[in-house]
Amino acid sequence: RFPRSLVHRPIQRFLRTYLDAAPAGARVLDAGCGNGIETGPYAGHLRVLGLDYQPAYAACCARRYPDAAYAIAHLAHLPVADHCIDVIVMNQVIEHLENPVAVIGELSRVLAAGGRLLVATPNYGGVAWPLVEATYHRWFSGEFNVKDNHVMPYRADTLRTHLASALVVDRVETICAGLILVGVARKPV
Repeated sequence: RFPRSLVHRPIQRFLRTYLDAAPAGARVLDAGCGNGIETGPYAGHLRVLGLDYQPAYAACCARRYPDAAYAIAHLAHLPVADHCIDVIVMNQVIEHLENPVAVIGELSRVLAAGGRLLVATPNYGGVAWPLVEATYHRWFSGEFNVKDNHVMPYRADTLRTHLASALVVDRVETICAGLILVGVARKPV
């Protein structure tokens, strides 16, 4: 729905670039899966595991995408073996984490050599996202309080530094007229 689709469609295009290129059977972790829309449709072609700390999201995803696996988990303590994931998707999650560097370290632990972490987060480094928060979120989001929920306001340099704490950063850039930061980092081979 408009205006959210203005942000979500470019993020989905970014993620699809990597998910479409993944070989059949690749292991995908959706870290903070929410409604599962980014990775759930790939279940069957890719081996998708979605994790969320909210039981309602995991249950909804399990009903909606029965070919994927969903579980309740905290991202700082993943119920996943070392080096077994090929692609991790973290869409609009990292800004909610109290200790994102620790979570990135944990995500690095489960990534296979050459595996990639794909991140999308609001861009606090420009004027566009703060303007969205001052208008749209204030008037239309009801119970969602941005200041209470976005504990880490990311800028490009902060995202690059946090990703580089455990992975090799391939790119950090803005999409969607500067509203969103996307990052790609990989585990060295």
